[in-house]
Amino acid sequence: MQLTFERGEGTRPRGHALIYFRGPADAVLATYVIVPPIPIEFGKYLPSLFAAQLPALALPQNAAMPLPPLPEAIGHAELERLAELRGDDLVCGGSLTSTAPEQLLQAAAEVAQAYADCYTGYLATAPLAEPEPAPSLPELDTEDILLELMTDRDRLSELAKRTGQLRYAVEGGDGATIAEAVQAMERVSRHLAAKYRCSELIAAARGRGESAQRLADLYLQRAYKLAAEEFDALPALDAAIEAARAEEPPGAE
Repeated sequence: MQLTFERGEGTRPRGHALIYFRGPADAVLATYVIVPPIPIEFGKYLPSLFAAQLPALALPQNAAMPLPPLPEAIGHAELERLAELRGDDLVCGGSLTSTAPEQLLQAAAEVAQAYADCYTGYLATAPLAEPEPAPSLPELDTEDILLELMTDRDRLSELAKRTGQLRYAVEGGDGATIAEAVQAMERVSRHLAAKYRCSELIAAARGRGESAQRLADLYLQRAYKLAAEEFDALPALDAAIEAARAEEPPGAE
């Protein structure tokens, strides 16, 4: 069957079209044809008893459905308007010599299959969509993974080691090492609860002089006692910390 595309392109059918015939007395008889983009197996939506008796309802992917199955009378201008509004192809399926129901039914089925074949041919030659790039996985940080697996006591040991590094850099005026040690201590502190007062430890360890050293040592002692659940020792350490902070010179870091 010859299809004449009045809107759209025969080489690139949209998969949905208003298709009409010229009938006796120049009547315009139209139906709507759609080629489902996804296979439809009507049988699986029916009770198994009915599905077994209606195997023909398992339609292949390129099956096209004319709706209504018998073309209905409609003006050509209205078809053009609808096709424009809906973005449909507008196709002429030829002429009919009769409007007998059986001829209309056959014509609609034939034109639907012809349109489906046209669409399937286009689909087979259309370029495939570029595959979407796989989402990149976040970069794993080895140090964070190791810290996550440590116990609190192990984390505090790492914090104490970095505190010593920071104190040495502060006394020597080594700015690069100070920044490195502070960054390492902040990384460890992210894996420790606020009760360990890590930010206060870091601030104390950055200070200069013996009072800063003593205050940093007291914060570490307190953290270790807390991890060991030796809560009786905490009041004395908290008092010592407050006393050491009071002794710090004004403007000390």
